Amino acid sequence: MTNRNAIAKSLASARDKNRETIRAGRKISYTPFKDESKFPIVFAFPDNPRAGSPMHRAKLAFEAAIEKTKAVPAAKKEIFSNPNLSDAGRKLELTRWVAQNAAPGWREHWNAIQREKKNLEERISKIKLKPADQSPEKVREREEIRTRLFQMNDAQRNEFVKKYRHSDPNIVAAVVERIPELSGVFHEIHEHMTAELLGQQYAAELSDIADTSEALDAAERAIIGGRDEARKQSGISFAEYDKILGEVERQVDEKFSKQPNAEPQIPGDDEVIAIRDGVSKLTSKQRSELIDFAIGLWKPE
Repeated sequence: MTNRNAIAKSLASARDKNRETIRAGRKISYTPFKDESKFPIVFAFPDNPRAGSPMHRAKLAFEAAIEKTKAVPAAKKEIFSNPNLSDAGRKLELTRWVAQNAAPGWREHWNAIQREKKNLEERISKIKLKPADQSPEKVREREEIRTRLFQMNDAQRNEFVKKYRHSDPNIVAAVVERIPELSGVFHEIHEHMTAELLGQQYAAELSDIADTSEALDAAERAIIGGRDEARKQSGISFAEYDKILGEVERQVDEKFSKQPNAEPQIPGDDEVIAIRDGVSKLTSKQRSELIDFAIGLWKPE
């Protein structure tokens, strides 16, 4: 069983490489509001991630968090200019506006992000060391290497491993395919060697997982940051804010539990969603007739 710490190390290494390679030419996106560390949330998303991919969903969530939060100041200006409302009434009214117009979208994207994170964990769980050559001769050779390593003192063993860990795959395989106690190698060195070998065996997969994981984290933080920024705009207490938004979020969660694969609504797609929902209720014959009708109306430019 591959050590979880080794996988974590291999993912950390992949993240570092990603920052120097695949993200180098990307445009940096950032939130106009700050998170709890007092800094904007920043990430370099690809321009056109594949539709429906985890990266695509992360980018949509990040952008939706920004757009919904940017709408709050305009609503505040209108609500707070109402002379018929008290100060407490203005704060409450703005919070209700946020609950109706922003909170559902935030929560839909939040749930989608949690779903993708769960899927990512499943991908990570499948990363295991690929077995070395299992021919009797090679198996015996690796057993002999472990025996020799075990017989060395710590200084000799460390020097030997340091000398050959990057040049002799058979020595690496001999160490990592068994628990460290059988070779005498320190646990930390064993983890590092396992992580390095995983990085070689799953380079593309680890790079994608690391990139996707950071994108999902950025989207998650953007949603949290946007939600908190709206509370600051309203000036209402944490308890009252969470009470009002919490009810809406529970309703969204309940809907999500019944349709866990549903996609969050994208801002501006109301008409498209209405049409799609209407078409889904038609019979196969009615859909065919509608498609034929639409084709008849369409005129290429």
